[in-house]
Amino acid sequence: MQTVTDILCSSVASHGQTVAFQAYGPDGIESPLTRGDVAAQAAALADVLHARGIGPGRRVALLADNCPQWPVAYFGVLLTGATLVPLDVKLIPGEIANILSRSSAAAVLACPGRSDKARAAAEGLCDVLPIPGTPEAPAPDEGALGRVLKRHTPRRDDLAVISFTSGTTGRPKGVMLTHANIASNVAAGPKVMDFRPGDNFLSVLPLNHLFEQTLGMVLPFHGGAKVTYLQSLNPRILLEAMHRTETTVAVIVPAVARLFHKRALAAIDRLPPLKRALTRGLVRVAAAAGRCGIPVGPVLLRRLRKAFGARMRVLFSGGAALDDEVAWFFKHIGLPIMQGYGLSETSPLISVNSPRHHRIGSVGRPIDKVAVRIDPLGGCDDGTGEILVRGPNVMAGYFEDDQATAAVLADGWLRTGDIGRLDRDGYLYITGRCKDVIISESGKNVYPNEIEAEIARRPEVGEVCVVALETSKTGRRREEIVAVVTAAPDATGDSDPASRREGVRQAIRAACGRLADYKHPGYVVLWEGDLPRTATLKVRKRDLVERITRDMLVAL
Repeated sequence: MQTVTDILCSSVASHGQTVAFQAYGPDGIESPLTRGDVAAQAAALADVLHARGIGPGRRVALLADNCPQWPVAYFGVLLTGATLVPLDVKLIPGEIANILSRSSAAAVLACPGRSDKARAAAEGLCDVLPIPGTPEAPAPDEGALGRVLKRHTPRRDDLAVISFTSGTTGRPKGVMLTHANIASNVAAGPKVMDFRPGDNFLSVLPLNHLFEQTLGMVLPFHGGAKVTYLQSLNPRILLEAMHRTETTVAVIVPAVARLFHKRALAAIDRLPPLKRALTRGLVRVAAAAGRCGIPVGPVLLRRLRKAFGARMRVLFSGGAALDDEVAWFFKHIGLPIMQGYGLSETSPLISVNSPRHHRIGSVGRPIDKVAVRIDPLGGCDDGTGEILVRGPNVMAGYFEDDQATAAVLADGWLRTGDIGRLDRDGYLYITGRCKDVIISESGKNVYPNEIEAEIARRPEVGEVCVVALETSKTGRRREEIVAVVTAAPDATGDSDPASRREGVRQAIRAACGRLADYKHPGYVVLWEGDLPRTATLKVRKRDLVERITRDMLVAL
């Protein structure tokens, strides 16, 4: 299995008549596609692109919401030998146009709801074509796949995907992934992630992001599983879909895990007094027994677990740090969250916990054929340093940017820009980002993730993000630690802004009691509304810092 085309053909041969992708909307399950349907529609798209002169060496962009036709378009582009450029549907036309120009895209495939935006962005640059499965798209014919494969068979070192950063101006950076990069991740995944034929995946993350694209789409397609795409991420619809589709596996980000955790606790709080006290007692018993290696939680708390679906077996989380408290809660009720780690530059998976080897707080052990080492930071003697990665999953480089490539790739090792450590058993722990490290006045390294984890434990706090802000004291400029937080709904019991601010301020002071003095934030900002986030719900720290004004700072 060297290419994505190999994955397509193998899956069709082994599981051809099983449903691969479907949607879930207000009327229930919609638009199911078998693996045979996917192959036939992808081949029909490949014929259309070929007729337009699009093949090896060309690039085709894709602008579409999560739906069963997204993977069809993905496979169709790769069958021609062309390279796919996935686009975030939240980008504005100017940002899309910049990526189309930068990549010299030959065409844009767009779903009906995004075609107007695609045409506005592509004007004067390239054509806009409908994705397969729409009335304008050609109907597939029997034998199309064989005909397409005779015309061109992609090779392992051919470029499959270029994932671009966004930006209306400037030079967006494009991560180049080969067929072999993606195939290596797909080959390694089932060995540690315990995926099975017949599993039902629920897709909650945008498909333009490689985390969902590789692990939530290509991997289950290869392994004989079914993937359901949601038309709404409303929490009620999400939980309803888990039951109606008999979901067994979901790939999520920590923000979704926190949402599930809060809903579970809220459900307990709504119980009648006697049942509420009993359930809280059972949670405490399950937690104590679980930490001693006695897994009684799945039995004692089976009703709580079934709130996420009768067949739900495991959740996989990545993209940001998972709160230990959330991880322990789900482990105790018998629905473990396996935290993993990866980057777009690594296709994306580097390491992951597995049902057999699970260590909460870590991001697991490196996957098969991937090596990880730590490059110590100056002044550190605790085994912490920048994480370096080598393996078949590491990108070919940045698109037409040799300087940026040379800055992160040397002798096959990729400098991730992340800080972490390896324990004696080979489990990897992430401390933070190199660029996010704050240097205290005493010269010590302060890692925002550590402070965020402590503050997030406080019930008064909703969201938290720790940043460095340049301040001036006694004529000297310095980096100050600032905690930006949102108040949990009704956490203070008072809607008065001053009272809420003081309540959160006191909560952060209490959290700081568990941290060394040099890690204490100097200021707090009580943020109104949601923190700015990316498509995968990571906080946009640069945007946040730019929006903080002096009058928002409250001294601790």
